[in-house]
Amino acid sequence: MNLPIQLHDSRTRTKILLPTNQIINIYLCGPTLYNDLHIGNIRNIIIFDALVRFLRFQGYSVNFLQNLTDVADKISFRAREQKKTEKNIADYFYKRYLELLKNLNISEHKLIKVSEIIPQIITFVQRLEKANLTIQTEDGIYFNLSPHVQNYGVFKKIFLKTEASVLDGQKFLKENFVLWKFIPVNSISTTWNSPWGSGRPGWHTQCILLATNFEKKQAIIHGGGKDLVFPHHENERIQFLALNKSEPVKIWFHNGFINFKKTKISKSNKKNADSFLAFKWLKNYSSNVTKLWMLNQKPKLDLELNFDQLKFATNLINKFSQIFAQTQTYVFLNLKKLPSITKVNKNDLIEFTNYLADNFNTPVALNWIVEKLKKLNNLLSSKKFIEAFTWMQKLKTALHILGIEIDIPHLSTENCQLILEWDKELKQKNFKQSDKIRSLLTKKKFL
Repeated sequence: MNLPIQLHDSRTRTKILLPTNQIINIYLCGPTLYNDLHIGNIRNIIIFDALVRFLRFQGYSVNFLQNLTDVADKISFRAREQKKTEKNIADYFYKRYLELLKNLNISEHKLIKVSEIIPQIITFVQRLEKANLTIQTEDGIYFNLSPHVQNYGVFKKIFLKTEASVLDGQKFLKENFVLWKFIPVNSISTTWNSPWGSGRPGWHTQCILLATNFEKKQAIIHGGGKDLVFPHHENERIQFLALNKSEPVKIWFHNGFINFKKTKISKSNKKNADSFLAFKWLKNYSSNVTKLWMLNQKPKLDLELNFDQLKFATNLINKFSQIFAQTQTYVFLNLKKLPSITKVNKNDLIEFTNYLADNFNTPVALNWIVEKLKKLNNLLSSKKFIEAFTWMQKLKTALHILGIEIDIPHLSTENCQLILEWDKELKQKNFKQSDKIRSLLTKKKFL
C-alpha cells in the first residue's frame, strides 16, 4: 500500500490526500521561450522534480508534463528587436531550456510546445462558443465571465465588479480574457487559420487543455509559482468549470518567490533578473548546492537570497561527499572489499518519507538527513563498517529523491592497491611514505 501523501491546495486552502489507486497526473506551467531563466524561474522545476522522484519512490505511477509557450507577444517583441523570426527565437530558447534542465540534473519528463496543439485549442474555443461562453470583439474571441461571477476569484477571494461595458447587448467585464487573438494574415507575427480568421491563441487556454489531457481527466496536481494564481490559474479553472461543470484540478500546488533584499527576482526588473541568470548562477553554485539551498525552505514560502545560507549549503554538500568517500575507503580497508549493495526501499526511509508525505516538508526531511550523517560518522568511529556502509546507501538514496546526487570516486584496482599500500605503510610506521600516499588519496577525494 502506498504511503498516504497530502499537499496543500491553494483553492480550498486545505491539505488534500493524493489518491492511491490511480495514476498521478502532474502538470507544471513552463517558461515562455523568449529569454534565459533566472534562479526564481527554476525553483518550481526543482521542487516538482523532487516531488515526482518522491512519489515514484513510494510506488506511485506518475505522468509529469510541462508546457513550453512558443506562441506569445513577448516572443514577437523579441523577434522584432533582434530582426529574427519568432520561430528562431523560440527554437533557440527551447534548446537553452533543455540544456538548463540537463545542467540541473532534472529527470526527463514530457514537454509540449503550444504550437503543437493549435488544432486542439481551436476545437476547445469552438466548444466554448457553442456553449455561449464567448464574446467576439474587434480584436478577438473572449471568454465571457458575466454568467460566472459567483464561481470566479476563488484563489484570492477576488469578487468581480458588476459594472461592465456593453458590447452587442452583452455585458463585457474588464476581466474577460482572450481565447483567440485576431492577427492579420500579412502581419510579421506567426498566425494560424481558424473559423474566426487568422490569429493565435490566448495564454490561459493552452495550460488547462494540457493539464486535463484535453479534457479527458482531472489533473491531480497542477503547479506553478504563486504569481500565476491570478489571473492565469483562475482563468484556466473557470473555462473548464463553465464548460464541464466539474473542477479541472484536484490540488493546485504553488511555490513562493525567490527574493533579493526583500524584492522578488523578476524578469520585469531586468537589472535584478540579469544578475541572477540561471546559467551564470550555476558557474558559481552547483546544481546540488542550488537544490539543497532551495529545498531548505518550505515550497509555499518565499525564499530570501542569503549568501551565508549558500555558503552553508556548499559546505554541507562537500561534507556529504567527504564522509561518503571516507566511508567507502574505510569499509574497503577493513573488510578488504565493499559489501554488496542492496536496493534501499521505502521501509528503510520511513521517517524521512513521512516528513515529505506531510505537505512535502523538505526542510525537515533535509534536517533528518543531516542528523543521520552524524550517525554515519559515529558508526565509522566505532568501526561498525557494515552498518556504516548501509547507512551511506540510505542517505545517498534520500538525497537522490530530492534530486541531489553525491558522487564518490570509483574504487578501481589501482585505487584499491593505493589504499592498501597506505595502510601497510602506516602499520609499518613509515610515516613519511604514508603521508605521501595519504596526500594522493586526499587529492583523489578518497579521504
